[in-house]
Amino acid sequence: MPLPPPIVLNEGDAATREGWERLIVPPGLRERVLRVERTADAARVEYTVVNPSWLTCYPAHSHHGAVAFAASGGGNGDAPTTTLTWTVAVRPCRGGAPLVRLLTRTIVPAFTRNLAARLGDAEAAEVSFSWANLS
Repeated sequence: MPLPPPIVLNEGDAATREGWERLIVPPGLRERVLRVERTADAARVEYTVVNPSWLTCYPAHSHHGAVAFAASGGGNGDAPTTTLTWTVAVRPCRGGAPLVRLLTRTIVPAFTRNLAARLGDAEAAEVSFSWANLS
């Protein structure tokens, strides 16, 4: 059974989308866009999980992420591509690190593949994942 789509709580600034916020049900997580930067060949979106906790099944004190898109390839007759880099900084609650790792390792690659599929190039999506400084 598919999950219900997220509920938009705040559409944020009309020009930048900063402040855009959604509620993911279940489990009741709120995500908010903090900053959006755009250049001619790149874009970066910074976001936070507003309410991580044991109650929302994401036992962390904080979750701050950045998703960056950069044009790549396209030289020597190659088709242009886009490189997506997703960086997450999480501070798990005591005893919550294993669950936070599992959820993040599952959700980030799934969202990345879903985005590639929506853009029509799921076969080209390469997802790699690594941890740094997650206590």
